[in-house]
Amino acid sequence: MTAEQTENLHALGYLGSDSAANGDSKGDTGADPKQKIAIANLLYDAMVDTENERYLEAVPILEEVVKQEPHALTAYLLLGRAYVSLKEYQKAIAPLQHVVATTPDNSLARYELGCALVKTGQWNEAVPQFEAAVSQMNSSAMMHFYLALVYQQTSRNDEALAEFTDALRRDPKNFPANLLLGRMYIKQQKAAAALPLLQKAATLRPDAIDPHRLLADAYTQLGREANASRELSEAERIQAQGGSRLGTQVEDQPEGK
Repeated sequence: MTAEQTENLHALGYLGSDSAANGDSKGDTGADPKQKIAIANLLYDAMVDTENERYLEAVPILEEVVKQEPHALTAYLLLGRAYVSLKEYQKAIAPLQHVVATTPDNSLARYELGCALVKTGQWNEAVPQFEAAVSQMNSSAMMHFYLALVYQQTSRNDEALAEFTDALRRDPKNFPANLLLGRMYIKQQKAAAALPLLQKAATLRPDAIDPHRLLADAYTQLGREANASRELSEAERIQAQGGSRLGTQVEDQPEGK
């Protein structure tokens, strides 16, 4: 059993406590000790399954755990994550909502619930989840990026622009933030502001088509037709060589290295 698994089981009251050692066999909850041990074993099995990405096996076990022990927050969280991993996003929402309602400061649960809501098209409902996640993980560039994305999808463009900017302040090499903020500037007819962002995106992922297409749009707005033609040709070259719209994600070196 890993340290994390042991800690989770202790937190749920499923491992030995001082009261149990002193003869209070039912503990504070009044639960049957044999039942608690059985639930602990089930939860442990589910933890092992999820750690080994056996989500189909983990789901029925976790469903049984939350049925027998409604206060097992770890089981609800693991169940939500398992459903997300299985792309059963609608089913993931209820257990994750339970975790968030019980522990509102759980930033990762907020983020995971927000992702499940986004995957089911519930963008407006996802906004407060990502807002809460950002307030609790303010230094995370990706949290700011995800909040920017939901703001953009819900037509809160000024707030989206601010969050994309915050994401890039924390991580200048964030490819999707560079790309999407550049695209926002083009839509606002601010091609000069878009250029360095899109050039950065093109550098970060040389096999991505979209940065060059958007650069062509930016140069067209600026009246630089030769540059626009060059970028369109580059996009066609990358596509002919098997590149994709967003290219291949690679592990970037930190700035300055």
